[in-house]
Amino acid sequence: DLDFDGDAELIIAAIEDSSGYPPYVVALGLSDSAATVLWDVELDKGSHPSDPAFAKTGDSTGYVLLTTIKDTTGAMWVWKLDHEDGEPIWGGQSLGTTYSGSEEFPHIRLPGPVIVNLDGEPELEMILTVPTDNDGHGSSDGAEFIGMEISDGTTLWSFDASNGFADAPPVTIDTDEDGQHDRVCWVTWSEENLGWNRYGYAGCHDVDGPSPDQAWQNNLARDGGNQNDGIAVSPPTWMEIDGSGDPELVVAYGRAVWAYDGDDGTVSGIWQDDSNPISVDHRTWSAPALADVDGDATLDLVIGNTVISHALADLRPLLDYRGISFSPSQPDPGQSFEVIASFENAGTAVTEDGGAIEAKLYANGQLIGTLPADESGSMEPVDPTGNGNARTFTASLENGYPVGEHVFELVLDPESSVLQSRRDNDAQSVSLSIVPRYNATFEIPTEPIRVTPGGSAFATPIVRSTGRLAGTWSLTVDDAGLPEGWSVFDETVGGLLGVEIDVDEVWTPHLRIDAPADALGSDTGHLGLTLTLDEDPENVSASASLPVEANRTRGLSLRGPDGTGSSTGYGLLGTDAQAWMLLHNLGNANEVISFTWLNTSWGHIGIYDMNGAEQPALSLSAGEVKLLTARLEVPSNAALGDSVSTPLTMCVGGNEACQTISLTFEASGVVTDVHQRSVPASGLNWEVRADMPPSAVSQLSWSLSDADMARQGWSWSASGDLSIVGDSLVMSGTPGSLASGTLTLDLPDGAFPAFHSFSDASDQSADHVIRLSLEVLQIRRASIV
Repeated sequence: DLDFDGDAELIIAAIEDSSGYPPYVVALGLSDSAATVLWDVELDKGSHPSDPAFAKTGDSTGYVLLTTIKDTTGAMWVWKLDHEDGEPIWGGQSLGTTYSGSEEFPHIRLPGPVIVNLDGEPELEMILTVPTDNDGHGSSDGAEFIGMEISDGTTLWSFDASNGFADAPPVTIDTDEDGQHDRVCWVTWSEENLGWNRYGYAGCHDVDGPSPDQAWQNNLARDGGNQNDGIAVSPPTWMEIDGSGDPELVVAYGRAVWAYDGDDGTVSGIWQDDSNPISVDHRTWSAPALADVDGDATLDLVIGNTVISHALADLRPLLDYRGISFSPSQPDPGQSFEVIASFENAGTAVTEDGGAIEAKLYANGQLIGTLPADESGSMEPVDPTGNGNARTFTASLENGYPVGEHVFELVLDPESSVLQSRRDNDAQSVSLSIVPRYNATFEIPTEPIRVTPGGSAFATPIVRSTGRLAGTWSLTVDDAGLPEGWSVFDETVGGLLGVEIDVDEVWTPHLRIDAPADALGSDTGHLGLTLTLDEDPENVSASASLPVEANRTRGLSLRGPDGTGSSTGYGLLGTDAQAWMLLHNLGNANEVISFTWLNTSWGHIGIYDMNGAEQPALSLSAGEVKLLTARLEVPSNAALGDSVSTPLTMCVGGNEACQTISLTFEASGVVTDVHQRSVPASGLNWEVRADMPPSAVSQLSWSLSDADMARQGWSWSASGDLSIVGDSLVMSGTPGSLASGTLTLDLPDGAFPAFHSFSDASDQSADHVIRLSLEVLQIRRASIV
């Protein structure tokens, strides 16, 4: 990025094909359609340029760096060009090199500067390659490598390779990962008998001390091919292969790839074939590249058109969540279906002989199937490495599963008995959402429909189709719960019968509610709504209550969780039962609230806020809403299921405007926190406490689907003595003792506003019924753009 604008530019160092022309450096701007010349510079020293390099040395400074060489004398110069216009900062700084032999340079290429950090300081350095070898095949001289400061051209150090010419740049390694490159590795070559015999050399020098020190050096054989294969053009690279000590050096030379131990340069034990290199079928002049080409989480070496991988198996479920499938793909609740598990060997080798492949299939944490023993033999890798195929096995679920989200998991090689390149892809999980073929729900807020005496108001409850298939439905409206003299009329276009609702679509009936002129301010009631499927009205239905009350300019609204004038609290023996209430001052002035109730056989009730503070007196500002609980202690000698009831009346203005709610308190073997109201959010918690039955029962379980808690997109979790196993909510504890846990709900962002009530009796005890309720509130957002 020469101009620091975030887009890359191209730098080319070149010469004319005919002799006599000086080297040029050209900077090109790149676009989708063409390249444009940004600047070009003629280099007046040397006959051939090296590969160019770029170093950004500050927020606004950068340099193009390269060397040139005179082909007949071996004299060399280093160039530092300004990034903006190519102006030479160093107009060819001499490296003081000479060559006394008969060779001309470069042979194939002149290696360019390697940008590095050699001293741990912010300023960058570079390593230059002098390719000449003055004594030819003799071992007293070799190519030279120079460490130099980019800032001022100061030479930090230099060393000679053990022998040979250099047509490849060195590679640098930060062996201790401290940000300073402390090792330089190189590859060179030599010839004798007029090129009939050519030899390669590779080695490493440690450069973190006062002077470079050779760590090791090895000779290379070209492993076949012709004489030109013996010219070392491919630069070395490094990678961690054996998992110990310094990184290994990988060298491509001739028609072979060598790997040397980073500590001492030995070959034994690095490749699987002991001390021999890996042979390839072409000349290795191209630079190597490291990448995970086959997806086995280990690096592969790409050299020319050949990919060299670790020869290891890699078992994995089929990608894109195809490792687990279902037949039929969308089973109905309780319908039998099959789960098909599929996996493959995506590695580069056959699984080891004698290592039986183990595969297990789970549903909701329970084992439902395993790979048959006669199919657990070795597996060939699939394309592109081999011609193997995927392996499958099936688990049949004869009784199907209930409504809800069910998690299926395929686990491969759980005991790690198969040698693999990776294990993080040995498992795959898929969720199956089982919904009824036909189902519908009401989405009704608990805020009552308020009707002014002598007037009317429209109720527009939302009915949503939540089943797998579209259905035809009919709605029945029961007005028995309305106050005396109130009436309801259907004004829905098309009426209430034979209404087809598509999947996940809504239908909104329009119900007009009329209040008589003499309606009292204390009038409250509700409409009973029942929706039935026309083709199976006896078995497929949904019901809801729609609260209504008189509209008042001064008064109160006092209601329970579902918006009607009733609330029930449940308590363990010897503890308080809590009935939830919402109190709303409907007037436009502050009010002091008086309240009265009738005594019960269990004693007196108390009024508390949601923080547990008792409220002996209440006052509300205009329009204020308070959430309260009425509490009553359950006698220790009560029988589970016993209950008492009392009316609670609250008034304003000296009994001018009053509202009454019917409270029921019941002894229960299990209780949850009171009703919650929340916008769609995560982390909604209910504390669940249970008196475990005194008999030898250490677990109580409830069905999430039977409790109507298994809803698409809703995520339930549990902690403490409470757990979720498949479709079951399980409380564990000592018989006759108290057990407790926390039930947590994460709602999806798109949860619809509605009141939800959940309940189910325990499979172990009919007196242990879990009950909880939630109102999802509507989110109102707006923006102007």
